Amino acid sequence: MQNFGSRFLICNLILIALTGILVCAKRLLKNQLSPGLQYYLCIPYFILLSVPFLPLSFFGFSFPVSRSSLFQWLSAFINSLQPASAQNLPGISSMTASDSSSVIRDFAVSVNSAAPGHWNLILLSFWITGAAITLLLFFHITWKFHKIKCGASLLEKPEIQKIFSDCCTELHIRRKILVFVSPKIPSPVTTGFLKPRIFIPDDLDSVFQTHELRYMFLHELQHCRCLDGLVNDLCILFRILYWFNPAVLLTLKRIPLERELACDASVLAHLSAEDYPLYGASLLNLAKKLSSYPSASGMVSKGSQLRRRILGITSFRHRNRKQKWKSVISYLLISVLIAGMIPVLSAYAGSEETVSLHGKTTENLEISTDFHGFDGSFVLYDSQTGLWKIYRPELAVQRFSPASTFKIYSALHGLEKGIISPESSSMKWDGTPCAFPRWEQDQTLDSAMKDSVNWYFQNIDQLLGRTEISSFLKKINYGNKQISKDLKLYWADDSLKISAVEQVELLQNFYTNTFDCSEQNIQAVKDALRVGEFSGRTLYGKTGTIRRNGRDISGWFVGFVETDDNVLYFAANIQGVDHADGSQAAAITRSVLSSKIFL
Repeated sequence: MQNFGSRFLICNLILIALTGILVCAKRLLKNQLSPGLQYYLCIPYFILLSVPFLPLSFFGFSFPVSRSSLFQWLSAFINSLQPASAQNLPGISSMTASDSSSVIRDFAVSVNSAAPGHWNLILLSFWITGAAITLLLFFHITWKFHKIKCGASLLEKPEIQKIFSDCCTELHIRRKILVFVSPKIPSPVTTGFLKPRIFIPDDLDSVFQTHELRYMFLHELQHCRCLDGLVNDLCILFRILYWFNPAVLLTLKRIPLERELACDASVLAHLSAEDYPLYGASLLNLAKKLSSYPSASGMVSKGSQLRRRILGITSFRHRNRKQKWKSVISYLLISVLIAGMIPVLSAYAGSEETVSLHGKTTENLEISTDFHGFDGSFVLYDSQTGLWKIYRPELAVQRFSPASTFKIYSALHGLEKGIISPESSSMKWDGTPCAFPRWEQDQTLDSAMKDSVNWYFQNIDQLLGRTEISSFLKKINYGNKQISKDLKLYWADDSLKISAVEQVELLQNFYTNTFDCSEQNIQAVKDALRVGEFSGRTLYGKTGTIRRNGRDISGWFVGFVETDDNVLYFAANIQGVDHADGSQAAAITRSVLSSKIFL
């Protein structure tokens, strides 16, 4: 959740650009598109607007870039405001037998940064406040219309009922649609999509002739037939959610005009050419009595919209087969264009970078009680069965800073480049004061790994250099493979990131040496990761903690367990406002392995 603000803004900037591309495509093909299909382009556009708010699995897609949504941003942010209590979880002694002296120690230094929680809270409050105000405005207008509806009565005049019934028959409409009359409605409107209702002024028959009443009902029934009430409601929803986005608001503002142009074209298709001028005259007559409700569709427009509709009526021509096919192909091309925009937008819709579980045989692991209030995930891979047991898959695929767990590969890199060797891995402490007394002494690979001594691995990184480190990250395919300019804490400053699933994949590749490294070097790192034995099994692991402004907000424990005939790889990650450190992640792992895996 630390990047909520930037991702929220970037997501909407991208949406502005994508909306501009869509508008240009519509203008380029406007002569090919029929009015109806031009209007129905709102459907794929609504899907595009939904991407930041709904998990992509909702649409049946499986993009590796993102599986998250804005609601997951909010959920994670709200959860982050609930601090998990540090509890006395089971210690290593509960798992050790022959090696009770083995202890998992976790050391981390604080990285000072601007408090993201305050920025996120301000942005979230700003967005929710604007959405709430917009919602209240729509509610006020809708409530006024609701009071009018409550005072309306069913149409009872037989001559108007006969015209309405004939129009339903002409359009082959069999569903029951009720017509109400009200003295407070200046012009006809249609509302609702599950149970559509048509509301007309009570004096309409005294103002309009029979043929004008027919045109009016044909128009309103087309709204019912095309479920325009649903489109209206979706427009309102997205105007509330995107109240701050000018490009989206302008595009949504055009939809009512496109709806009326489409409706006019549908009505004209049922009329003869001689009726076109009369239909236009009826529209002008109705324009004298304006009504405007956001959740309703009506025959009336005003100003420039009315001029556009009159021009559409005067230029209407029936389309031949070739023109219809061109219209359909144009619609499909723009729809494909919108579909192609979804992965681009979805890459910024999630709370963090994510990876895919595609191709993996997975099983849900229910261990929420072992997490004791912490948010996080747990991944266990059985190399013998090929089964992935995962707790909270949606979090297990999200990338976070690896913290000190990256020192596994930093050590391997140093060994491969000859900076240290299995036989000679000692480094002298230069006397610089350290955050922990155990760091203020000479170190070997074994002691530096167990005590997570920063300066030891920073020395290795300084000797390797940025270019060499970047090359190694690509070689072993480590997470997002990105490092900051500062080589001292790139594994803790949110530049380098990795998911729990990727941690397990890397551990498997490390153990089986698919990196094509020296077997002696691989074994040296394994020895440094050894925690201890329990019940004939050997535990290897490395903790990691992200500390921000003195608070432990993310903890890791990754490693593997050797049995007589199998190797189990695991990764535990926890998130919180404080106390979410590597020691807690290790305690959770030990609890899970003891109670759920090795019963």
